Amino acid sequence: MGSAEIGKLIGRPPGGVKSKAERVGIALRQLGEMHHSAKYSDALVEQARDFADIGFTRRQIARKINVPEYAVDGWINYKCRTGISLKS
Repeated sequence: MGSAEIGKLIGRPPGGVKSKAERVGIALRQLGEMHHSAKYSDALVEQARDFADIGFTRRQIARKINVPEYAVDGWINYKCRTGISLKS
């Protein structure tokens, strides 16, 4: 949920919502599969991390779930998809 949607709900302008969120340390950006350019689901990312935890290599994981190896590398090394997405 963005600052515009929150503003409509509480009767405040989006700029005020955004500045208050920044002051109290809340990020309003979209994370994970909620991000506009996400290609893969959060469930797939978690599945890849689970495979890595039990000993699969990046290449094995990439082949098993049919995604590029560089994507798996980013996920399992927490270079990307590090935040928690809050679904509205």
